[in-house]
Amino acid sequence: MNVNLWKWILEHMDDRRLMALVNRGDLTIPGFRRITPKTIGKAKKKIVAEAVKGANREKLIERFRQVTAKDRDGLRGEELSIIKKRLEEGHLEPVMTMAALAAGEDAETRERAQRLFHEITPLKLSQWARRFAEASASREQVQKHKGEKVVDPNAFQRLQKMWEKSEAKNLELKQRLEETEKDYLQLKRENAEKVKALKQEMIRLEQTVGRLHHEVAKLLEENERLKAANDERMRRTADKKEEWERQQEVAAAKDALESADIRSQRTVRRIAMIGNPKNPSIEQTAGFDIEMIEPAELEKALAEKRFDDVDEVWLLTYRTPLVYQRMVKRRVKVDRLVSFNHFIALKKHMKKGLSDE
Repeated sequence: MNVNLWKWILEHMDDRRLMALVNRGDLTIPGFRRITPKTIGKAKKKIVAEAVKGANREKLIERFRQVTAKDRDGLRGEELSIIKKRLEEGHLEPVMTMAALAAGEDAETRERAQRLFHEITPLKLSQWARRFAEASASREQVQKHKGEKVVDPNAFQRLQKMWEKSEAKNLELKQRLEETEKDYLQLKRENAEKVKALKQEMIRLEQTVGRLHHEVAKLLEENERLKAANDERMRRTADKKEEWERQQEVAAAKDALESADIRSQRTVRRIAMIGNPKNPSIEQTAGFDIEMIEPAELEKALAEKRFDDVDEVWLLTYRTPLVYQRMVKRRVKVDRLVSFNHFIALKKHMKKGLSDE
């Protein structure tokens, strides 16, 4: 529902029709139990305000659908340009024509009403409505005089009073029109100011977004630099760790050589080691016959039963992925499986095993 269009229709509607709309029970106006010709002037603004409220909108449209059904049939297939021309020439009543279209049952008809309202503008429609009302009043007077059989000596006075009343009505309509035009221009200025403010806000937001994009790009660049520096530190740390492990291996090899004569006399224990400690001295330690099995070879070794004849199975958890650790723990008995979380633990276990002998 186009609220502005319906407001215009109700504001320019004939008072008799507006009173009928209220007094039929379609609308309830606060402060007015019944609308009369004496109170219609004061109540009109309230009638318009109440009629376009959510609770009354559909009732209003349905009522005008019934009232304008006949007129709407004549407008349904008419081109907008033709309707506009007929309105301008005074062949169509502006108020009820717009009401007939605005109350259309289909969305297309209602859309045509809105387009026509914007194309003509409320100001022109108001001028055409006033002109049509004046022409209708004149035609009614002519028809009335034609139907009179007896010359009324007071006819001139009555016509004079009617003319004066019409002039007063025209003046009232003119004042309303001026108020409407004033409200329209005020609304137009306010909308222009709002549009300007929105455009300025949009420009400000675009600038903010651009600045944020630039800051994010700088942060990403800084993050990449820090990541590269961290990777380099991690690499150096790994190198130092590897060097320390090599030194540990050398020390272990030295210990092994010093006690080679003792170890050579001990019983050799057969070991299946899962995971490569990357320390040659481990495999060369006397007293142990170590078979090194890479994690990737684990499934094949299990299938070939290479763990059956060994004394112990050593699982280097720090050199073996978790999935292979689980496979070993499922397939090897607990009393034959020994797990090591680091190289030092492995070395201690080997020394302990040798001393126990």
